[in-house]
Amino acid sequence: MPEETESTRFAEARSIAEEETARLQAGSTVPMLGARMPVRTLVALAVFLVAFMVVWVAFWGLAGGLGLALGWIPAAVVGAFAIAVVNRFESGD
Repeated sequence: MPEETESTRFAEARSIAEEETARLQAGSTVPMLGARMPVRTLVALAVFLVAFMVVWVAFWGLAGGLGLALGWIPAAVVGAFAIAVVNRFESGD
């Protein structure tokens, strides 16, 4: 019985990952480095980088060397949150 539960969980996780991948790859694309890149993926990357850098520089300015060394942790969290907000805004949820 536990094997069925694990395989079911794996199948569900795989299904969710495939759905998210298909959603990110849908829509218009632009040529970049010999491949076609989905615009949604590039927007998500840009949003993450901007949010990450703003928070990281703020931590660096406020805490000096410690902020420079450890500021990437909250910066990554804020960047991921920004992607989720933009994604929710684009999908209309």
